[in-house]
Amino acid sequence: MVVPADVVSAAGGVVIPSGAAASDGVAGSGPPVAPRRTGHDAALADRSLIALFVGLKWRMLRNGLRRRTRSPWATVGFVVSFVAGVLCAVVGLTVSIRVRALWDDAGQFRVIVGGCFALIFGWWFGPVLAGGVDETVDPLRLAAPPHPRQLRTGQIAAGFVGIAPAVVMCCMGGLLVGASRSLTVVPVVAVAVAVGLLLALVGSRAIATTLARLARSRRGGDAATLVAVLGGSVVFAGAQLIRFLTIDQIDAAIGVLRWTPPGLAGEAILLAGRGEVAAALWRIVVTAAMVGLSGAWWSRQIGRLIAEPMDVVGSRPATVAGGSMPLFAGAVRSRVPPTPSGAAVARELLYLRRSPGRRTALAAGTILGVVYVVIVLTAAKVVTPLAAPVATMFALQYGSNQLGVDPAAFWIEVSIGPPPAARWVARQMLASIALAVPFVCSALVLAVVSGEWVDLLGATIAMLGAVPALVGLGSVVSPMLATPIPDSGNPFGSRQSMQGTGCLAAIAGMGYLVAGGVLVAPAELGLRWTSQRGEWLAYLGIAAVHLMVGVLVWRTTTRFARTRIDDVELEVMHRLDQRLNG
Repeated sequence: MVVPADVVSAAGGVVIPSGAAASDGVAGSGPPVAPRRTGHDAALADRSLIALFVGLKWRMLRNGLRRRTRSPWATVGFVVSFVAGVLCAVVGLTVSIRVRALWDDAGQFRVIVGGCFALIFGWWFGPVLAGGVDETVDPLRLAAPPHPRQLRTGQIAAGFVGIAPAVVMCCMGGLLVGASRSLTVVPVVAVAVAVGLLLALVGSRAIATTLARLARSRRGGDAATLVAVLGGSVVFAGAQLIRFLTIDQIDAAIGVLRWTPPGLAGEAILLAGRGEVAAALWRIVVTAAMVGLSGAWWSRQIGRLIAEPMDVVGSRPATVAGGSMPLFAGAVRSRVPPTPSGAAVARELLYLRRSPGRRTALAAGTILGVVYVVIVLTAAKVVTPLAAPVATMFALQYGSNQLGVDPAAFWIEVSIGPPPAARWVARQMLASIALAVPFVCSALVLAVVSGEWVDLLGATIAMLGAVPALVGLGSVVSPMLATPIPDSGNPFGSRQSMQGTGCLAAIAGMGYLVAGGVLVAPAELGLRWTSQRGEWLAYLGIAAVHLMVGVLVWRTTTRFARTRIDDVELEVMHRLDQRLNG
């Protein structure tokens, strides 16, 4: 989203080009500084910029709707997400309004404090976990207004526009009625609700901008990935595990969370509604102070993100040493053959090592996979390494969308025309790594906890046969499901895909999950049954047959994908064309 220069100038500001140094505290040549204006003129300019940001956000949503209706599957995805958002808003508003009628004092404490914590913390990390947040978070996508305060104000206003913000506002806004026990406390409750909403939005912006800046460096990008994925994992795990907790365990958890900023915001609403104004006010003051600190930190990160050059991370320029490009330098060059297939493998290994976007996806799939295994085992009340293959479900997109990972590489391949084998080997390797890492992490943890090392061997054999088959099947379906996933160096500041194909990806993921279950479950059950009875000859026979089936499926599907890739190039290029898809 780029703010038109004439519109910003008409609002009374001076445009700072993206990447230019901020005017305050920076010496030397720079953009012109806006003349000092009266308070009335400044207020008019701020209101104009707020209206501009809100209008641009609405335009983004409208354009996104147009993109989502270009294909039947994308339309289905949009309809499903829209209906789900409306239902969540209606249910949240109803529950908030009737909170006094549905629960006693203890239940109200549980629902209001726990619910506010979940909404605020979810707003902090939910967008990051979902694959990025809208462009209003990333100041590098804007021609910045002349003062960071105006940029913050515009981004805050735009942040309240959309389906997800509307759901949160409905849930918390309903507490004006549900939590208030008399008309006299409504103003205090309204202040508490407003401060809570600001804490959610400003905190989310501060986190996203900080992670975007950290992602510029390799170590910082790893730290940003860890923070984002851990925060998103807490949101995901909390939503899944809460149904397994007793009331006493929930109360104990909320008793701790009430002292966190999101918990203080919820408790301020609760106490204000009960008429305990003094107790509510100091919580409101503390929460407001956290909003101010978050806003100050956000402003600092915005200034540094805009002012710092893109190569501030200390990245080294590409050099030629000994006639070889750095792509083949060191250990990578010594382990791959000097062929087109070797070049493709080296490229993917290098990208996986250096790309924040790739490492983010791998870390997210691994951590969320481990968390989901814990959830499944909690429901089953059993611990076994045989459940470790479940951890791969969040990495299945790499299997069914092999051509969509880094679409620029596909365009280069179309231009230079490498052999079909070279076009698939690296993508299959990337899919194999994405599936193997979550499994290995989960399997080792479960084996250590349970001590079932024989089951670990069985699960490993089952996955050794299933992974080649899955990546081969993915090569066959990928041309039909190709969705652009740019290799973004800033995975936290902008959406990676604006096609609205989440429904299609979910359907493909479910199909892949079923295929994985068909490949893994029979082998695991057979290996476990024979090992428990000590029939090791039958154990080896099942393992050999399973591995041969996996290799046979891989060879057949890969051969078909190689012969078909030239025929589907134009279709895939159309799907990956960012000019058409956002």
